[in-house]
Amino acid sequence: MQVDSPKRKILLADDSSEMRALVSLYLKDVQCGLVAVSNGIEAVSAFRKNHDICMVLMDMEMPVMDGYTAARAIRAHTDGMIIVAMTAHEGEDAIKACMKAGCTAYLKKPVVRDELLRLVSDALGLAVTSADDEGKIYDEMVYIDPDIAPLVPGYLQNRRVDSERIGSLLLQGDLETIRIIGHSMSGSAGGYGFPEIGRIGRKIELAALDNNTEAIDKLNRQLSDYLCNLRYGLRDTA
Repeated sequence: MQVDSPKRKILLADDSSEMRALVSLYLKDVQCGLVAVSNGIEAVSAFRKNHDICMVLMDMEMPVMDGYTAARAIRAHTDGMIIVAMTAHEGEDAIKACMKAGCTAYLKKPVVRDELLRLVSDALGLAVTSADDEGKIYDEMVYIDPDIAPLVPGYLQNRRVDSERIGSLLLQGDLETIRIIGHSMSGSAGGYGFPEIGRIGRKIELAALDNNTEAIDKLNRQLSDYLCNLRYGLRDTA
């Protein structure tokens, strides 16, 4: 199955026709084309033929050629491709195995629509909506002290970088660095006028101390979503 588009394309590899149909439905409003295949050999072939692929959604357990082998083959041709491991296997060892194969992100099966759309939005910079939003993207408005306004864009950009780092560090199993990032966020956010970032940062710190990778993943997606929808204005000091 292939959906043609003049824009960038997402490559989906999954041996289940029902899963391919479901993910295709989830992605129908995303401004990307979709190339869907049923095993690793087809995935590698499709990747080589389609030079406009920007992301790979890879089922890790497939016949003919599994996702680990296919991910390694694709990674051998490019360093920058986003390869998302889709698997029912959980835990730190499972995540490490996916990263070792060349994946850059992890999506637990069964795939949840909101989680998939959030991942695609964050990775590709696309505006998408979740099922619970009923077509609406909700904004978060924060009012900050005018004196620190010049510092805020850089601060928020650094938090976006932190979120990206946490995703990579989670795949590497580096919970200590994640703990340090969360601790830093919890300590600095209030001073910049963003207590919600501090709250999430504190929870990330505690989850890292507890070796709770699932909680870290959920909190990091929450942080990314918050930063994506955040709006801020100047507090009236008169």
